[in-house]
Parts: sequence; C-alpha cells; structure tokens
Amino acid sequence: MVKIIASLLLSCATLFALSIDEKIKSFIGKEKFYIQKNLIHILFEQQSQYYLDANQTHDLKILQTLKENGLLKLFHNTPVQMRLHFETSSDKALIFMRAINESLEALGYSYFLSEEIQKNDAYFSWSIALETEHLVDPILFAKELAAKGCNIIEIAREQELHWRYKIDSANIHIQAEVFPSHSTINLKKPIKDYWIDVSGMKSISLQSRLADRWYPNIVMYDNNLKMLHFYRYDTQQNTLKFTIPDTVKYIKIGDTFTLENIKRGLSVYLVNR
Repeated sequence: MVKIIASLLLSCATLFALSIDEKIKSFIGKEKFYIQKNLIHILFEQQSQYYLDANQTHDLKILQTLKENGLLKLFHNTPVQMRLHFETSSDKALIFMRAINESLEALGYSYFLSEEIQKNDAYFSWSIALETEHLVDPILFAKELAAKGCNIIEIAREQELHWRYKIDSANIHIQAEVFPSHSTINLKKPIKDYWIDVSGMKSISLQSRLADRWYPNIVMYDNNLKMLHFYRYDTQQNTLKFTIPDTVKYIKIGDTFTLENIKRGLSVYLVNR
C-alpha cells in the first residue's frame, strides 16, 4: 500500500514537472531550455508554487522567475514585428480596448496596427501587431492592467513573436480622475483630454480661464464606455453646466479644435446626488 501511494505521488510530481517544463519551453524556446535545464530545475524546484490550481500554471510567476534570472529574452538587436492577442469573457469591448491601449502606452508603445477583432455577447478578442526592438514585458504589462481592474489568467507564447493573453476584466475601469463634490477643482494644462469619473454626481460645472479661448468638446459615457451624450461647440464658451444622467459613469472634456485653447486649464465643480 505504501509503495502504491509513493508511486502515485511520484506520478503526480512528474505530471506537474512536465506541465511546467512545457510552459517554460514555450516561453524561452526549447534550445535555451535544454542548455539551461539544470538551472531551471533548481529555480523551479518548488513546483507547487507555480500553480494556480491543480490544472493551471501560474504563468506570471513562472515568467517572473525566468525574467529575474535572465532567461526571458525581451530585446532584439533590430526591430521585429510582435503580435499580441488579447481575449476576455466580457462584452465590455470598448473599455477593454482602452485599458489595453493605456497599458501599452504606459510602457512606451504608442503605435500599433489592429489586425483582428472578434466579438459576441460574452466574448471579445483583439489582435494587434507592433514593431519594436523591446518586446512587451509581460510582468510590467500585467501591473499596468491590474491598475485598471484587469487580471491576466493565462499567457501563451504560440510562436517566438506571438503572445496570447487571456484576461479577466470583470472589474475593469479606465484611468479617470475622481473629485469630491461641492469643491472647486482647478485642473492643470491638459496633455490630452480630461477624463473624470462622475459616479454618484448629478451635475458638473466647467469654467475656462479668461485668457483662453475654449470651444468645448464634451462626451459622456456609461460604465462600458458606450457614448451616451456628445456636445461639440464651434463658438467660444467660458462657462458650462450639465446635468449628469444616472447612466453616465465617465465624462471626457477637451476642445473642438486644439487643447492649446485651454492651455491654462479648467475649473470643475461637481454636485452629488
């Protein structure tokens, strides 16, 4: 009986080792895996630490260990085309794309080509391609996504320059300012449009500086980033006040022509419900 139990435990350990080994091979390539096999087996000796559950590897933790020990190649001497595929079991397509875009932008990737989009009521996927010498660091990318309420569930390196991310976006939100009600908030010169989270607010008042010439461009969105209301002015305005419907989650504030028209910033006053 003892021999049988020992044999079963050995079999389970072997299955775990094979699963993690195969994942590591996919991340760093088979050639490097076999060259560094002894080091890898030392680094990943505590197999159970690299599983989320009995059937799923903790991909971010595996990648973190590989990166910390110089086994994860993220740099090329010349520009290469990297393909990234993102998928989530959510219908929040617009806000999901914005979260991905903001995360990549925060890591210095401002330009990429959208290749393919698939969507239904419960599933969304997006594939992009970007040219870079520095591949997207999955650890840093995960941190940026986490700040927006997204958690990476699974990562796969399907080819050398093709990475696939499965992402939980149930608690997704965009980066938007949250201001107290019944207080005048003076906003600084905008680098890009202002985004304000107006959850629980019933009205917003906006005022430009007297030396500026503001032509407001205001957009109101719901929590999935679906546009609900749009206000565009071709005439100069100094003050505006809007009632905020309870379906509105975010307000984007800019200028119809150029943000230089509000280079001295705006003042915001919110009233809660």
